[in-house]
Amino acid sequence: KVSPGIIGIYSKKSVTTNSLNQLYLPSDLLVNGFVLTSDGWLVTHFDGLTLSDPVVIYDGEVFDITKEIKDATTGVSFIKIAATNLPVVVLGDSDEATLGQLEIVLNDLNQVVVSSIKSLDHHTISSADSFVLSSEEYNESILLSDAFTDNYLGSPLINLGGEIVGIISDINESGMAT
Repeated sequence: KVSPGIIGIYSKKSVTTNSLNQLYLPSDLLVNGFVLTSDGWLVTHFDGLTLSDPVVIYDGEVFDITKEIKDATTGVSFIKIAATNLPVVVLGDSDEATLGQLEIVLNDLNQVVVSSIKSLDHHTISSADSFVLSSEEYNESILLSDAFTDNYLGSPLINLGGEIVGIISDINESGMAT
């Protein structure tokens, strides 16, 4: 259900006469995302979109990003490309997730991890201020049990029903994803 809707965001390549320099390699992947609407609206989680002159690669075709809307509360970016008739993913309800439930994470490189939910209410504690949660900030995240690499940033978190219930927004130093 979800696989056709996965996209990759890469740093734009300079135009040269050497066609090998135009190939996008797995090491060029900045972040993943997924198709939200058939008219080219996509979802990802990435802070560096404005810094890297990114392009979207979908189904082997390169698209420039024409618009970006960033949600400052969640860090999610909604981006627009000039494409139509894209396959749309189905969104699920993350509130229905349970501790230990299996989830699937799929990236643009066709790499898949089946992981279980380790914590449904995970909070990163980075300082004393982290112990005080504000009602002005979105503080809910799911912690997965398996180790991930940065190739999974922005990837959708998919329940076993094939619905997207989250997005990989952070991978800590031990590889744990939230």
